[in-house]
Order: sequence, then structure tokens, then C-alpha cells
Amino acid sequence: MTLGFDLIASNTIDFERTHFSNFSGDSLGDEVKKNIIKRYFEKRAEKKAKVKDSITSLKDEVLQEILRLKRLKPSDTLYDAKAQYQFHYKDLQFYLENFKDTNYKSEQDWAKIQRIDTKPFNSKKTSLQSSKYVYGFHPYWMGNAYYNYNFEVYNRIAYYGYVINPKSGEDLSTPGGMLAHSWSTSTIQSKANYYDCKVDLCVASYDIENNIKIFENTSKAKDIRAIVIRNIVSLVKGKGDGVCFDLQKIPSRYKKNYISFIQQINRALNGDSIQGKLSKEYEITVLVPRYDIGFPYSMTLDDAAQLKNHVDRWIYTAESTYGSNYTVGEITEENMQAFWNFDHIDFELNALPPSVFESLIIEVPLYYAKNLMEKSDSTHIISHVSDMNVIYPEFSALFNNSLQERLTYADLKGINGIALWCTGYGNKNQELQKTLIDYIQNKGFTTNDNFIPSIKQLINENEVDIVDLYKKDQSEIESSWLSPPIFRLLDELKPEKIMSHHLVVLCLLILLSFVFSGFMIALFFESARDKIFSKENIMNISTILVVLIVVLIFKKFNVITETEFVFAVGIFTGMALVMLFYRRIKKKEKELTP
Repeated sequence: MTLGFDLIASNTIDFERTHFSNFSGDSLGDEVKKNIIKRYFEKRAEKKAKVKDSITSLKDEVLQEILRLKRLKPSDTLYDAKAQYQFHYKDLQFYLENFKDTNYKSEQDWAKIQRIDTKPFNSKKTSLQSSKYVYGFHPYWMGNAYYNYNFEVYNRIAYYGYVINPKSGEDLSTPGGMLAHSWSTSTIQSKANYYDCKVDLCVASYDIENNIKIFENTSKAKDIRAIVIRNIVSLVKGKGDGVCFDLQKIPSRYKKNYISFIQQINRALNGDSIQGKLSKEYEITVLVPRYDIGFPYSMTLDDAAQLKNHVDRWIYTAESTYGSNYTVGEITEENMQAFWNFDHIDFELNALPPSVFESLIIEVPLYYAKNLMEKSDSTHIISHVSDMNVIYPEFSALFNNSLQERLTYADLKGINGIALWCTGYGNKNQELQKTLIDYIQNKGFTTNDNFIPSIKQLINENEVDIVDLYKKDQSEIESSWLSPPIFRLLDELKPEKIMSHHLVVLCLLILLSFVFSGFMIALFFESARDKIFSKENIMNISTILVVLIVVLIFKKFNVITETEFVFAVGIFTGMALVMLFYRRIKKKEKELTP
């Protein structure tokens, strides 16, 4: 079985041009200042000024367009194709489109569809000692393939089965009113637990429009999240060991609701008092993409700090369809690395908050990709490892060499674990299973003589103090007439405190409405009209309007930030009031002078 999707534009974009155009004129102010990747790109540009890199941050206008029009257009991105999704979503869409009906399919039904030959469950333990963390994914469409899993290799398995319905909060992937497919009737939990392997329920949502409906600031969205929380907590407490969150492409302005969503589920499972990670009964796992738009990709140090006591591990999905290069042909090493670029991966890993990296494992996809040319059209063909192994006998050795290089990189980078999407796709590959066993037993792999020195050099070149850059980002990036200490003070304000600004603005608007009403009433009296439309007042009002228009133009074209705009209006209003009182005093003194 293969999956196809449109070709991503292969032409890369000049690094310096795209970087500086992205961040000139950012409109999300605080969000941009806290986006450490901006500063990191600048430092990277100094070291590799001539390098063309396809991975750059998208313009903030993209998210604004999403919220305004509820859709994403190809012209809004830096790529010629629309935003791509990771392979979890690709696989999900395939099965939703091809097997969407009203009949519920059991694990046995899916096993027949996938032609899975299950063996009797092996209850023999070999006491396999592991020094690494291995996380696996078992999607519902793999049926009872877990009978063939070697659970001694895995520390945890995520049952991929709850896809949030943005209209109701229920599971949109399961027909017949069921929740999370066979989660409640499956024996995967008991079989995994027999080998001390835990099982999480994976909660997924990818589509931008859906995520807006789920996480926006409306009462309906809040009710939807409440339904999801209730269902997930009930399912996991009934039969599970934790939750895996695979929620991506959430507009950053709704990240507060996303963070609260995870916190609420963690508290509902483990109690109000946040215990140490070792003492938690139910663990929380969150996926972070190598490259994406929105949250959690745009996570900052502050965001990570809010999630630190709630998230037990992060899964970094190193594979990416952005900037991938494919060639036409059969089996090649170039296609083997189509989703995997060590330089891009290492670069993005360094931009993660330290608290995230400390509890991070890296996902390895069990896929192979190549181009298929049909006349003038080029289509990406993505195949599972298990399928490729059957069609091309020579594929197994080539893939395992590539896998060993990736595992070696993880060791050199200081990452003590991996995740596999998905476990069933490579279960028939004996060489792959042997590689995993060698990995958890910390046995070294035989790689190309130049591989390890090259990776070490790459890691050293990309090394950066992300916290130091974050601090510099707060004070040096912004060009303004406000001093850096003021900016740092403003950036440290929490969203709850910023809400007070909105209250002040509301009060001013109410006050201005009364002033305007009084002004309109006064126009009906001749004496008032003579006073208001005097030459002196007309000059004063004209001056005020000109200054306000200039300030608004500066704000429109991002010459000044939102914070500077507030300061400018406040200072100008204060000066206007002072001048008004000064002139009145002078006028009274003049009238009293004989």
C-alpha cells in the first residue's frame, strides 16, 4: 500500500533574503520578540552566509490570514505548495478516505484488511536489558498486529485512536458512536503491561480550520475542549497509562488554551498537586514537529516553563516534507534520506527550549519515498518499510544502514531515546528488529568512516546558547526609541496582566463616547458653536489629528510596535492636556490684567 501527495517545490530560497523579509514588519509583537528562532537564524546566517536553506519561519501574516479567512492559501507561505502535514496525518487521511463508513471495524476486521498474520502471543520473557527509551505507535488500522510486537524493546506504546471532532469534541475517526476504536476492548494494554511496557492513548488533531474551532476563545470551543477532557480522562483511567498529544498547527494566539488543555488533563489524571515525574501514575507525552506553522512549533521558553511540570516527555518528529528532495528511480540512498536532513534537524533541535530537550526523544519514520514521473507530472510516492521489504529484497539492508546512522546521531546529540511511526510498519523486518535490540543494549553500529567525524563537526558548528540568545532577542533585535529595560519589563508581563490594558482601553472608549455625545449636543447652541469653532481651537484640533494620523501610519507600516504605539498615544495625550491647561491659565491671566 502506498500513499501519494503533490510535489513540494524543489527550488530552495535564498537564506538571507527570506529570513530578513520574514521578520521585517512582524505584527504579532510580543510573539515575535519571544520567537528565539529569529535570533538564531541571524547567528546562523553569519556562519553560513552562502547556504541556501529551505527551512525558514513563516510570516505571521499566514496565521492572520488563517484566522480571517479560515483557510490557508499557497501564496501565503514561502513554498509553492500548500502547507504539508506530517506522516501521522497522511496515514490517517488515507484510511479515513478509503474506509469511512458507518460500520465499526474491530481489530480482527483491520487485520484482514491489512493481511496481518498474527502468531500466538509470546509470554516468554528474556529479561532484555535496555539503556535507551523506545516509544512506539500502534494506529488503530493495524488491528491486532501487536500480537507480533516484541514489547521488551519498547518502554511505551501509543494507541493512535482518538481524533478530535471540532464540531462535538467526540472521536471523528470511529463510526457507530464508538470512542477511540478498540481501545476499550483491546488486549494491547494487558499484553504490553505483562512486559512492563506502558500504553498511552494518542489524541490527534491537525487541520488548521479544525484547531481554530477547538481552541479559539469562544464558549462553544470551551465546551468542546471540556468534552474531550472528560472522554480522554475516562478512557485512560479505565484502561491506560497516559496520554500522547499529537496536536499540530494550532494558531499561536490560541496557545494559552492549548497549554491549559494539557494542564487540565494532567491534573484530572494525577490530581491537583503536581507530583514529581517519577511518582505520577499517568504520564503525558507531547509531539513537537521539526518544522511547522503555529503551536507547538512556535513554543517559547515561557511556554515550555508552563508545561514543564505537566509533560513527561517530548517526541521530536525529525522527518519533514518541507524542503524534501526526491529523485526518480528505484532504491537510492538519496531517497532514503528524503525526509531526513541532519543539518536541518540539528539546527532546529538547538532552537528548542532546554527544558524540552532534556526530556526529548526523536521520532524515526519507517518510510521510503521517491518520485514517480507521469508525463509532465511528478508525484511523491511514500511506501512503508514492510511493503518495500517485500517488493525489493535489497531494500532491508539499505534502510537499516540509514537507520543506524540516525540512531548514531541521536547518541552523539545526547538524545537518549527514539519513537517509531509506526511499530507495525517494520515488524516483519528482522534486520530492523535486530538494530533496535542492538540500540537499546548500547551496542555501537558500523557506519561510514566519515560519518561520525562529520556529524560531530556539524553539532559543534551549530552549537548555541539558546537561553543567552533569548535574552539578547529581548533587548537587541527591536529598533525603537524605548530603552531595552522598558522592553524587557513589558515582555515579562504575563497575559493575565496584559488584560488590564484592555480594561483601560474599554474605559477610555466609554469616556470618549460621552465626550462625543456632549460635543454633538453642544452644536445645537450658538454660543457653544462660536466657542468650539474658534480659530485657536481649530488649530489645536488640526494639530492633534495630524499627529494621530502620523502615529497610526507608523503603526500600520510597523515602524513602531504595538507597545510603542500605546506609549506614543499616552505621551501625546498627556502633552495635549498640559498644553490645554497652560493656555487656559495664560488666557485667564491675560483677562485679569488691567
